[in-house]
Amino acid sequence: MAMFSSQTPADKLATALSEYQADFEKKLRSQPNPDAEEARQRISRAEQLVRQSGLGKALETLLEHTKYWPSWSKRDDFRKWVGFPVGEVLAKEQRDEKQYRTTSTTVVCFLYGAEQYAIVFTDNGGMSLPDGEYYRSGTVDFVAGRETVLGLNLTQESNEYTSDWRYCGVYALKMGVWSKALLEMASHIRAHSRDTSIRHNDERTIAQAKNISV
Repeated sequence: MAMFSSQTPADKLATALSEYQADFEKKLRSQPNPDAEEARQRISRAEQLVRQSGLGKALETLLEHTKYWPSWSKRDDFRKWVGFPVGEVLAKEQRDEKQYRTTSTTVVCFLYGAEQYAIVFTDNGGMSLPDGEYYRSGTVDFVAGRETVLGLNLTQESNEYTSDWRYCGVYALKMGVWSKALLEMASHIRAHSRDTSIRHNDERTIAQAKNISV
């Protein structure tokens, strides 16, 4: 028994036109850009290195420790609060009042060992997103030898007690001996924070026991 197609001429025309459109769009599709693909791989390698080496967290630590130095460095007891060995410190902040938000740039230059380093922190301000969340972004450059050797994109994470900056991407990385210095600075800062906390706890304990004679 002969088999007959149930397709009508209109069905066949619709199928043919659909296949024609798919083939035409395939021809229009741009070819992969090898330069862009290589750039994506380079960024991926940089982000992996910054994450695995601890350099990203180290720069976060240094930023949180120094972001108020433009005002703190004017205090007589400033050195008491510096958590790593530095020489001369120069710090300034510039604020830019815009129509919808305020941005600021903080520059902190300092000597560590015999080398001069700097942090350039840009706070791009914040905005309210359609879902009601508040988003604040920024960037931080770690400068050695008068060039940015590590640059990170930042977002601010806030809770009831703190507002800390966290890195979310890498836009500059030029490896060198500065990397060891940055890791050392962060280790000094963490040790200083630990020691300060222990000392305060010890002082409170000694004060509490002052009038106890058992």
